[in-house]
Amino acid sequence: MTSAIMGFFAGLFSTFLMTLFELLFWKKWGLQGIFEWHENQILVSKLLRKDPDKLIFHGIFLLHFLNGGLGGTGSSYL
Repeated sequence: MTSAIMGFFAGLFSTFLMTLFELLFWKKWGLQGIFEWHENQILVSKLLRKDPDKLIFHGIFLLHFLNGGLGGTGSSYL
């Protein structure tokens, strides 16, 4: 397995662990409590032309885990 693929999966795993921690803040403060999720919500709502006030959970988490995987891939080259 190449280092890029291993890095991608390591990024996904670390994003999963981070998400478990972030859920505590989301329960307390909502979407505003986690800046990255708020950014992802705005990006997805613009791409899908949806109302930004209505939560799009599948888009939020898709971008969240994609960012984590790509971050892990980039880190594997350092």
